[in-house]
Amino acid sequence: MADSTDEDEPFREPSGGFKNILSRWNKNAAEQEAHIANNPNHIAHKAFKKASVDPPARKMNPLRSSVPILSSTMEAASLEDPSPPPAKELRSSMFSTTTTAPLVAAAEEEDAAEKTEKSTTPAPAPPKGGGIKDRIGMFNKKTEPPFGRNASTLYRPKKQVPPEPEQEEPLKKVHPPSRRSPAIHQEAPIQTELEQEKEEPPEEKPQRSTSKQNWLKLKTVGLAARATIRLTLRKNRQEMPKNIYQKPLFAQPDFEPPKFHHSDDEIESINKALQKNFVFSDLGQKELIPFMEAFEKCTFKAGEVIITQGDKGDYFYIIYRGKVVFEVNGKKVGKAGKGNSFGELALLYTCPRAATVTAYKDATLFRVDQNTFRYILQNQTKKSLQEKLDLLRGIEFFSQLSNYDLEKLSKVMVPVVFSPGDYVVRKGEMGNEFYVIQEGEILIKDISVGSTTYADQRLGPGEYFGERSLTTSEPRAANAVASTYGVAFSIDGPTFQRKLGEISVLMKRAQDGRKLAGVPLLHSAGLSMKQFWAMAQSIKDISFQAGKTVCKKDELTTPALYFVREGRVEVQEKEKVKEILPGGYFGETLLSFAARNRLPSVPSPITVTCTAKTKLGELRLTKCRSIFDVELLAGRSSEAVSMGEIECECNEEDELVKRLASENQLTEEFKPPPRPKVKLEDLDKIKLLGAGTFGQVWMVSDKNTEEKTTYALKVQTKHDLVEEGQVESVIQERNIMSKVFHPFIVDFITSFQDEKFVYMVVHLIQGGELFSRVHDVENNADGIPEHQAKFYALCIADALAYLHRQNYVFRDLKSENVMIDSHGYPKLIDFGFAKYITEKTFTLCGTPGYLPPEIVMTRGHDWSADHWSFGVLIYDMLTGSNPFFYEGMDQMALFHAIVEEPYDEPKGASPEAKDMISKLLVKEPDHRLGSLSRGEEDILEHPWFAFLDLGKLRQRQTPAPWVPKVKDPLDSSCFDDWDHLVDKMVENIPDLEPNDAALFDKF
Repeated sequence: MADSTDEDEPFREPSGGFKNILSRWNKNAAEQEAHIANNPNHIAHKAFKKASVDPPARKMNPLRSSVPILSSTMEAASLEDPSPPPAKELRSSMFSTTTTAPLVAAAEEEDAAEKTEKSTTPAPAPPKGGGIKDRIGMFNKKTEPPFGRNASTLYRPKKQVPPEPEQEEPLKKVHPPSRRSPAIHQEAPIQTELEQEKEEPPEEKPQRSTSKQNWLKLKTVGLAARATIRLTLRKNRQEMPKNIYQKPLFAQPDFEPPKFHHSDDEIESINKALQKNFVFSDLGQKELIPFMEAFEKCTFKAGEVIITQGDKGDYFYIIYRGKVVFEVNGKKVGKAGKGNSFGELALLYTCPRAATVTAYKDATLFRVDQNTFRYILQNQTKKSLQEKLDLLRGIEFFSQLSNYDLEKLSKVMVPVVFSPGDYVVRKGEMGNEFYVIQEGEILIKDISVGSTTYADQRLGPGEYFGERSLTTSEPRAANAVASTYGVAFSIDGPTFQRKLGEISVLMKRAQDGRKLAGVPLLHSAGLSMKQFWAMAQSIKDISFQAGKTVCKKDELTTPALYFVREGRVEVQEKEKVKEILPGGYFGETLLSFAARNRLPSVPSPITVTCTAKTKLGELRLTKCRSIFDVELLAGRSSEAVSMGEIECECNEEDELVKRLASENQLTEEFKPPPRPKVKLEDLDKIKLLGAGTFGQVWMVSDKNTEEKTTYALKVQTKHDLVEEGQVESVIQERNIMSKVFHPFIVDFITSFQDEKFVYMVVHLIQGGELFSRVHDVENNADGIPEHQAKFYALCIADALAYLHRQNYVFRDLKSENVMIDSHGYPKLIDFGFAKYITEKTFTLCGTPGYLPPEIVMTRGHDWSADHWSFGVLIYDMLTGSNPFFYEGMDQMALFHAIVEEPYDEPKGASPEAKDMISKLLVKEPDHRLGSLSRGEEDILEHPWFAFLDLGKLRQRQTPAPWVPKVKDPLDSSCFDDWDHLVDKMVENIPDLEPNDAALFDKF
């Protein structure tokens, strides 16, 4: 909170006080109402006329409006409480400064503190040596584990109680719904509605009226104001930047983060400031060391500008001595002194500064830049993960697990710090934690099982104990006492099973994954290990009695690969017979033939008979289709596929293939439509459909087709892409879209480029955005019925699961990026932030209101980031609001809420819907639904979707809850009006330098 606008004068209420403000607002709104009613061309005329003649049946909540926050505050106060809010509360809503760190309380206190400091502070002592680690005193005097604030604490004889942190004035928690996902691209300015008034109208005496009359008047005015502002926001939202993003991290291979020498007092000041800032809130003392070393000291004279409003942010600052003043649009809004910090958004992504900061007196500050911050954070995260993986790989009974499973396990390992004499485990206690030691020694003593005793054991780094707790729950058989200082990592049994499943099942899945990777047909397809593990998870065991037939020659058979678990089978092809024992497999030929001909069932070239009671592991081709492009398994149409002694040669002209086709066995599910051939010069622009940060989307028609076939043409400016470091992203977008095919993902056609633009052509989806369904402006409605939300959600979840199985993370899921096709089904669009990943990635990008905590904090993220956004989307569909954002909230407050605050339960939602949302909006990504042992199946088979058949949805056999009225291929009535924007293709765009132009060679 800003303490003053001037050195000695605090903020005052705007002229006229609250009553006069309300009077002026009522008058202005009444004038606006009359203007709307008398002007049929006004954007709000239709909505206002409807509201006046046929008011909404549902009870209006005055907080469910997008009226600017000052107006909303006053309207709510007038409707619910005739008395105005306290002046202090009104000022709090109008002069929020949460984009900077909390400011000092009063100038007099700071001056007194400075004088005291100057008189009592001795001359700096010479360095004590040993670096920050020794001088900060955090390993012997710390009050928290050095590896993070969430680290488990152990039994300590004399546990030190940390001092209470300085308490800031608590903010009032408010959860009014969002009108749309916030489109934040710059630090939110500290600004009020009053500051936007150019001149104050003459004050008039309000007429006396009863409370009821006043309420009715305000309600009518409120409807008019809401209609105006909603539609105006709807019209203008196209001009607002929609996403935030980081430029790619640039660091030379030999880059080393800077290390500056600091005195003890400087270290303490930096340390305290970082602990108070939420960007660093989850880092322990040990993790803070490289950051503290990287802060550079800088000095500024009184009156010298430190940062300028509107400039792109590059540094985060901590004030060590002196004071600074914050100004917005030339107006002072506050001051800050020692221990405060500002500019933390510059660490997360590059955005314009919200305020100008000037040295009020001579000031000494510490600063660190975004590149250094991101480099240190990424390296720390990767190093920590690698250390955990190395520990797990050294454990014998984990040796059979895949790297994929070990990585999942490493993410739920909890650091446990111990000191000499600490009891890590006490004999006789019930325990379910398994421990692996990273540093230090632990003595296992008093070991006994029944009447049998064992000698004491001393364990060191890489060794483990408590492994039985992963499979059983029983009293501890020994004491585990720390002999030295050190760190161990713990994994509890319930978390292990929730994350990975039963250990026996886990081992079998790991073995199956390795077998699949060794099958020549699959090995040659160039699949990733994650895809092999996904296929292994899809294998189902089936049993046969002796003498039963698995398949017969020439009979239609479901294509599948089979592994013999138990028993034995005989495979007969022509005159050859081969016996397959446990560990062997068959069915490779069936897979290749079915994949090549896109068949759901195929004539079997072999007869397979069980010669004993047999258990087979079956992997069906239909399961493979959802994991990778099965056409990778298809050889040339008449080429023989060999498996050992079994050979079968089939041609697409065979009678069986013809019979299958004639019997309608070729289904659309397995047959992607061919992509039409389109030339850029043949496309005529019809209408602008949308605009984003780097380009525009046009409805175009192919003039060479008689029926005027229409497409959507995405045009992006090369110059802007180069300037913002997004060339690699647009190339990746094109590559991903060209490789994916799914009924709920927009179909890619082709791409082009010229000297100034890149182009992507996709199928036109004419039903408009899901956003328009959720936020029905004309009918003044937010949210959709739950059965509709459920329909859209399951389709979207299936599309995400498909992308994740192919190692793609979407990273920009929101209602604006889901289109409704002409049949009423949703389709994902805009793959601008999508990326192929095999491990965590660290780039901050997306829409702020949908970002998960791990992206906000740039701690690394994977596919689970999409699951969080999916939870936000479901919440938005059910309530018409964002669970963490409210109107008037700036981005730092939003980020803080996402990382640390709870959300309000969606009112009126079913228990199943609430359960789904609560399991998706889990702040720890490794415990989020979709990232547990069953993966995406936990989402697709959630009870909320119990009465929907996913197979019928994919075949479009389930009636859509809403079908858009599309008149013809040129109908754009479901889209917003973008005609006020300038065509980027006719703008004067600078030419690219040769080096920059070469960046697009791979597009």
